[in-house]
Amino acid sequence: MCIRDRPSSQVYFGIPVDRPEWGRRGVRTARYTLVINKIPDEPDEVVLHDNIDDPYQLWNIAAENPDTVRELIEQELIPWLRRLHDPWIRHVE
Repeated sequence: MCIRDRPSSQVYFGIPVDRPEWGRRGVRTARYTLVINKIPDEPDEVVLHDNIDDPYQLWNIAAENPDTVRELIEQELIPWLRRLHDPWIRHVE
């Protein structure tokens, strides 16, 4: 596999056994880690970490970086979820 064949991100899940359409989904790129937690009847929890400036992931910078959050959702997270046919995607698109 050539370096150019590597994906630009990795996806990860935290899926409740009885509610696969809820829970956590996230992506990690070389620069950022994004996590969105969906809980019924509660606002989404959005966490964004800068893996370069904050390698220990101590600060949530999501509120200050809405464009980065939106870009990661649209360009990384949604394509992963579509490929995997994840029911959680209905809550993001």
